[in-house]
Amino acid sequence: MTHTTVFRIPAILLVLSLFLTWASTPLSAQQLMGDFDGDGYRTQADVNLLTASGNLAEGFSTSTAFDLDQNGKANIVDLQIWLELGTVNPDPGHDNGGTIMGDTNLDGVVSREDESIILESFGSSADHYTKGDIDGSGEVDAIDLLIYFRAFFSGLRNGG
Repeated sequence: MTHTTVFRIPAILLVLSLFLTWASTPLSAQQLMGDFDGDGYRTQADVNLLTASGNLAEGFSTSTAFDLDQNGKANIVDLQIWLELGTVNPDPGHDNGGTIMGDTNLDGVVSREDESIILESFGSSADHYTKGDIDGSGEVDAIDLLIYFRAFFSGLRNGG
């Protein structure tokens, strides 16, 4: 009869090992939350991929890769999370530190510049946040303008 010795690693050591492996991975190789194109930055290209993924206003997206709150679907809440995380740009000093819905140019300020972007695309089927589709519905409409005005007149990150 052969005896086999089985070594069991306590769960805490396994978790610690996984954490240390992750922590020692260079930041460039770690996935930045909200970096949907995988370039290592969180930019307007990423928010545009999110809003183009489906009708966020209705809670529909073609991919759970955009589901930042991990509730099983990408929706308007995921867009809010992305905006609150803020941009991480390749050019130092150009990150916005987080923003709110209505800041279509992602400069961290809800201003008249954002209104101009919305009005330029008003009535179109632009499915990009930075083109004025604030609610991710697939079109720039009165809802987007109302969201902008609410943010602008509330004084939240309002640059005047």
